[in-house]
Amino acid sequence: MVAYETDFMNYNILIVNEFLANSTLLEMWIAGQDQALSKRGLPWQHCMSLPAYTLDSVKRPSITNARATTDANPTIHNRWRLAYTALFYDPLALRPFFDNIWTTMDQPGNYYNSTKPNIELDAAITTLSTGPVWIADKIGLTNRTVTMKTCRADGLLLRPSRAITPIDAMFALPPS
Repeated sequence: MVAYETDFMNYNILIVNEFLANSTLLEMWIAGQDQALSKRGLPWQHCMSLPAYTLDSVKRPSITNARATTDANPTIHNRWRLAYTALFYDPLALRPFFDNIWTTMDQPGNYYNSTKPNIELDAAITTLSTGPVWIADKIGLTNRTVTMKTCRADGLLLRPSRAITPIDAMFALPPS
């Protein structure tokens, strides 16, 4: 094992009755996982975490990154807004994760059983995220050209020193 991920963190508090009944149990659960992962030197990725989990990560040395986007489902509008979440994550020393990508548009029989029309945009954003690059192609359908845009020839991932964030002009009102 080289890393650990907890998915659906936004549902944990909602579906685990014990967490609802005991206000300190969720804290104990997270602290216990962090302690075990830290002892083994394993990084922990939070997935679909609520802002409270994200803020709590400053106390958890094992938490190195968190998903900063919605699911990889291509029908979800604006799933590329990782740059805005990165503004929240950067001061907390968390690397944003873009979720998985496909490197080939059409993958019949793969989950979602659909087309992902923005494979090069997905590859660029996952590379600029500073988080893991997670390729989820169906076996035999990985596009080497797109994949190699995320790393050097020896496989070392390309990474900026900081995750992509919006430029100031994106927050300015348009000229009247």
